[in-house]
Amino acid sequence: MYLQALLSNEVPHSLTCQACGDVASTWRCHDCFLNPLMCTNCCQDNHASNPFHRIDHWTGSFFEPAWLFQVGFILHLSHGGEPCPSYLNSSLLEIFAHDMEAYEDVIEDVTEGDESSNIIKELKRFTSLYALGSTIFSTPINCQELTVIDVSSIHHMWVRWCNCPNAQQHQESHLLQMGLFPVSYKNIKSTFTFRVLNDAQISNLE
Repeated sequence: MYLQALLSNEVPHSLTCQACGDVASTWRCHDCFLNPLMCTNCCQDNHASNPFHRIDHWTGSFFEPAWLFQVGFILHLSHGGEPCPSYLNSSLLEIFAHDMEAYEDVIEDVTEGDESSNIIKELKRFTSLYALGSTIFSTPINCQELTVIDVSSIHHMWVRWCNCPNAQQHQESHLLQMGLFPVSYKNIKSTFTFRVLNDAQISNLE
């Protein structure tokens, strides 16, 4: 009985979005209560304040691990998580999928030098950032790829920095205001959440 109940959760009973009723629903959240099945728009909107939730994508046969950037989620840094006003006149941006073969030459190899950078690159490979099924996603305009290490997982996401005058000089402050601690202070590519730092501190004290 228990096994049957557990296995039944691995196949959707219906592809109707549990948020809006859309039938094109292929995204499931691990961390939302009851693991709801959602359409792309609802999955994106419902995680505006929960950017570190883990999601799956229904392939038609099984659920495969996925990230929120695949539904178009962009984390806006500063302005309380809202888009910087300087971008409001920009047109809506889309994420474009490309064949893996066309992207292989862009993937950087791990080289000797910056140890923290090498570790992050290995984490990306371990979590299959560059092998999401048969497609790969290019960075949207005015966005940057950021790796966020949280207690829930290692998350890969698109972030959009504040574009106000002199904002680039305050990127570290913007991250700290969002509860993110940068791994470096130049060309920031990776951050730790305060939650994972607090968890590490408690573990060290035990």
